[in-house]
Parts: sequence; structure tokens; C-alpha cells
Amino acid sequence: MGNGLTYNLTLVKHHSTLAHKITLLALLDREITRRAFITANKFSIAKLQI
Repeated sequence: MGNGLTYNLTLVKHHSTLAHKITLLALLDREITRRAFITANKFSIAKLQI
């Protein structure tokens, strides 16, 4: 029973890997952009405070 479940999960995981990678890359890209924007804003604020 456990092995069958593991196999099914592995199969599903294998089939959706590409879709997940694309989704993760898109999310990661958005997160990097957001963090870069926040960092840039922090630097701008820091410059204003000096």
C-alpha cells in the first residue's frame, strides 16, 4: 500500500515537474524583482536620511 502511494506521488511529481519549474521560476522572478525594488527603496531612503 505504502509503495503504491509513493509510486503514484512520484509519477504525479514527474509529470508536473516542468509545470512546477515554470511556476516556481515565475514566482522566484517576481520575488527577486520585489526584493530588488524594496532594496532600492531602502537605499533611496538611506540616501535621503544622510
